[in-house]
Amino acid sequence: MKDLDQAVRAKDEETQTQHNKKLQSIKSEIHALHAKVDILESDRKQRDEELEEQMRKLHADCKEEIRLAKDRIASIMESKELKLKMAKQKLSSIQDKNCDAIQNLDKLRRDSVLCKDSFGSN
Repeated sequence: MKDLDQAVRAKDEETQTQHNKKLQSIKSEIHALHAKVDILESDRKQRDEELEEQMRKLHADCKEEIRLAKDRIASIMESKELKLKMAKQKLSSIQDKNCDAIQNLDKLRRDSVLCKDSFGSN
């Protein structure tokens, strides 16, 4: 009976040793996985920071591009307004010249009629 008890105890100890080895192996794997998770989280955090910096830079670049575009539009509008003003002045000048020409033409017609009347009477 002692031999049987010893054999059972030996088998129990062997089983316990195998379980302890398996448990230690699982603990080691868990520790390794935690280390990998820590590395991955650190990498993710670094990528997030890099992306945030890129986004800030891109936002600043976009704001600058918008500002430059607004400046260009304002400059174009100013140029167009100046050209329009000059065109209006030129049109006004042409209209004034046309008015003067019409008045001169009317005067010439009147003078022509007077000349005809003067020569026609003689």
